[in-house]
Amino acid sequence: MTYAEYAALEGVNWSSLKNMEDSPLHYKHRLDSGEDTDTTGRGMGRLLHTLVLEPHNFGDHYAIYPGPVRRGKEWEAFESANAGKTILKESELVEVRAQAAAVRAHPEVAPLLVGAETEVTVKWKEPRHGIGCKARLDLWNPKLAALVDLKGCQTTDPRRFGQMAARMGYFAQLAHYKQAVELGLRRAVWEVLIIAVETSAPYDVAVFRLEDQDLEVGRIYVDDYLDKLKACTDSGVWPGRCPTRQRIQLPSYIFGDGDVTISMEES
Repeated sequence: MTYAEYAALEGVNWSSLKNMEDSPLHYKHRLDSGEDTDTTGRGMGRLLHTLVLEPHNFGDHYAIYPGPVRRGKEWEAFESANAGKTILKESELVEVRAQAAAVRAHPEVAPLLVGAETEVTVKWKEPRHGIGCKARLDLWNPKLAALVDLKGCQTTDPRRFGQMAARMGYFAQLAHYKQAVELGLRRAVWEVLIIAVETSAPYDVAVFRLEDQDLEVGRIYVDDYLDKLKACTDSGVWPGRCPTRQRIQLPSYIFGDGDVTISMEES
């Protein structure tokens, strides 16, 4: 199934659901507007996935522009001739190829690729509210019962990557995908892994394992988002971040080094 076919399927996916972290209003805006601005960085990320997971699909989905800049008549003609494809420059292709080669060369990655299914589309109903969900898994290895996600990153330092994983919600995303395998594919999951590759030289690679406690916390986040979705769908009310009056949260530095307290009456 192509990504376009997957996108057309009914169901709540993670890229939409994660907007509940901001507010139900942000979730609904994302859903209604269909806003999904593409960027060169996102195009390079998709290419990384293709070169690692489905290299045979390169020619069908990508075109490499030989010119120096994305403007002018030559660029416009090339863009028109390759409508529907992700267009990247030669220098960007070289960079992503280096990332993909580093991923495939890592000793922990090769066993995960043997017998793996890639870009797997799954549909299921989450059990508490019966909400229809969908996911597109980077990699599912049925023999190893391993669920694997591929991420580009700035650093593979475990502590700093962990901070990014918390900020970006990877622990919740993978908990959502784990349920996709368990309920949609009806398979047990033994391991949940993230393959992380630095997007700049030397393109270091790490394979990180999410422990049960990480995924349990992620499930709490996902369930909270789905609870909000159910409540908002039933009520027709989609509140923003601050539906009630809030105290402003000023940064501590404005109060200086002393024990200064500033009190303001709300107007």
